[in-house]
Amino acid sequence: MTTARGQETRERIVRAAAELFHLHGYYHTSIDAILQRAGVKKGNLYFHFRNKEELGYAVVEWFAAQFRDIFARTTGSAATLREQIRAFFGAMEAYHLEHRFQGGCPFGNLALEMGDNHPGMADHVDTVFRYFEGAIARLVEAAKERGEVRPEVDSEQLAQFILSTFEGATLITKVRKEITAFRHCREAVDAFLATLQPTPQGLAA
Repeated sequence: MTTARGQETRERIVRAAAELFHLHGYYHTSIDAILQRAGVKKGNLYFHFRNKEELGYAVVEWFAAQFRDIFARTTGSAATLREQIRAFFGAMEAYHLEHRFQGGCPFGNLALEMGDNHPGMADHVDTVFRYFEGAIARLVEAAKERGEVRPEVDSEQLAQFILSTFEGATLITKVRKEITAFRHCREAVDAFLATLQPTPQGLAA
């Protein structure tokens, strides 16, 4: 059974690894660098994780928890689907600006860096993507019930479109080190969502 002190040590290791993986990548981050940043000994790390890859899985979950919290807070405080998606994009825009465009999407980074050689990592990242696809799809279904979105719209397909647009915008933002593309994608998604609203009776073509 892990003690409170042991749990605190584990969290320090995961956080240190997350920060370094995000900035430098998985392969370019050494175990020694993680130990130095976390302020722990090698034995502490291997007590909690069998190897670096297992630590990588914990890093994915650590980032997933951060982004799930952002998603829940931003979408939970908005009334309509368009407001919810704008709020989430807005929060992530602030995130990019705060971090000076460093890192990009931690899930996309790990998938691109490790996906072909580490199927386990790809599976962990895909689990995160599927979570957000499902969360967005549920927002769409709720919007249908409120009469904001036409009933024939495929919720899962729309969720994949929104998430894919978000990921692409995040990648371009990381490469260009400026926020314009991200804002354009946010505006384009919002404009597209507006076209999915039911046509008022009497105004149909």
